[in-house]
Amino acid sequence: MALLLAAIPRLPDAPALRDEGRVCLPRRGLLLLGVLAFLGLVGEGAMADWSAVYLRQSLGSPAWAAALGFAAYSLGMTAARFLGDRLSRAAGDAALLRGGAGLAAAGLGGALAMGHPIPAVIGLGLVGAGLANVVPVLFRAASRVPGVAAVSGIATTSTVGYLGFLAGPPAIGALADAASLPVALAMVVAAVAVIALLGGLALAPATGRAGEDFGAGPMIPAAEATAGEVGRGCLDAG
Repeated sequence: MALLLAAIPRLPDAPALRDEGRVCLPRRGLLLLGVLAFLGLVGEGAMADWSAVYLRQSLGSPAWAAALGFAAYSLGMTAARFLGDRLSRAAGDAALLRGGAGLAAAGLGGALAMGHPIPAVIGLGLVGAGLANVVPVLFRAASRVPGVAAVSGIATTSTVGYLGFLAGPPAIGALADAASLPVALAMVVAAVAVIALLGGLALAPATGRAGEDFGAGPMIPAAEATAGEVGRGCLDAG
């Protein structure tokens, strides 16, 4: 709180946003971004709620070892997210999205396949590193969909995406009851693999060509969009 209060006076002034409170309908340019954000946040929610349970109940790890799984996931995500802008500038957002999702799928898939606590903890760390920049990249792409103001694109994609964070863990629990937790987590592997496969296509509306990188530049403020661009495909949330 002290750091926050010290930082507020140093924040730059921002232009007023003309389309506050507007949410875009999930048109083609935003639909795939929202779906992939949904899948990515299903993965984040699954790790938050089920990683320690998997280690404790499915692999029979002691409680301290089960806690290490979530710690490894959190450490991997923190480290990779701090490096996210540098990685984006070096490799581009498309490669960062596909590579990160592929790393997460491989990490969790390996943890499930080996069925041993030590590889599982390492795999969960890779999941955190892989998922760290999936949502930031997708939100940045949503701010650049042609014909949609940045604030509306981000609001729409985040609304769809965070439904996955809320609905994913209970769905995994239901599937674990019906089958087993490893089977349920294998569905998370499949979900994250979809992001790796379709990541380039999802970024295409923000680039004009599938798979082309658009870098980590500043997001386009809504005030720069024309009235027609802001209004097209959007609804007043209020």
